[in-house]
Amino acid sequence: MHLPHPWRTLRSLPEVTLVWHDGGAKGHFNHDTLTLSLRRGMTQAERRSVVQHELEHHARGRVWAAWREREEAACEIAAARELIDLQKLGETLAWAHCAEEAADELWVDVDLLKTRLETLHPAERAYLRQRLAHLH
Repeated sequence: MHLPHPWRTLRSLPEVTLVWHDGGAKGHFNHDTLTLSLRRGMTQAERRSVVQHELEHHARGRVWAAWREREEAACEIAAARELIDLQKLGETLAWAHCAEEAADELWVDVDLLKTRLETLHPAERAYLRQRLAHLH
């Protein structure tokens, strides 16, 4: 299994500039300046999650303002699917006692983990049910 590494992806995009900001949103991608801005003070897992989310914005391109909310959700779902492997998720859920512990093991933030769980494909949900059935 390969571990996705958003920072390597970011380094492979010479057209994108990384900048840091204080306060406000965790991250933002500016399509005009090709700048990815990250808030200072986040954990490593939060930074990893936010970088992947913002890279999804870069890959998907600019959208109309009216579609912004839908685009945010689509980027969060794509980031969750990219960073959280289904088999690794199943193994982690088999022993983790809480969302924070599972997110820490998966090297993502809790919000991204929740997004992954909330947007599972029916086949993925069936796999996890089967994987976790012996725990009950």
